[in-house]
Amino acid sequence: ISLKNDNVELSAKGNQASLKLTFDNGIPDRDNSNATINARVTIPESEEGRSAGAFVEIMPSAFTIKGKDWQIHPATIAYDGSATSISHFKLQQELQLLTVDGTISDRITDTLNMRMQDFDISMADALMAEPLGLKGSLTGNGKAVALLADDYGMLMSLKGKGIAIKNGKKIIISQE
Repeated sequence: ISLKNDNVELSAKGNQASLKLTFDNGIPDRDNSNATINARVTIPESEEGRSAGAFVEIMPSAFTIKGKDWQIHPATIAYDGSATSISHFKLQQELQLLTVDGTISDRITDTLNMRMQDFDISMADALMAEPLGLKGSLTGNGKAVALLADDYGMLMSLKGKGIAIKNGKKIIISQE
């Protein structure tokens, strides 16, 4: 991921911090991409006085990728030292949607669920140091189990529409 003209503002009091990340990748050949992402971070202390993980509340935020305005809906991310739980993470741009819920760990009982609706994959190019020439959209669901384990599992049911990847001289294209 490549972010240009980035800035992080942090204000802290006790075990809480407010965080604001901004960037502007105003690269003419890749369209305008910028963001203001707001979050509140809480770092609880254990009985021994050490950090016991972190709790992140993502506040309503917005960003622009390739000239399209996206919204980040309120969500939470919690890390307890062995697992990361994500609740209600949702990116939306008109009818495009990406949602993520679940837990990332090495335990077989923990799953991470994802849903995409007409998700334009070309937006990823605007954030890459070396773009892949991604085009098209994806719709469907995915589930990952024990993502941090050596024998993790993934199951995806995605439908691509106009998918193209230009990698050097090769162009890979799928039709619906």
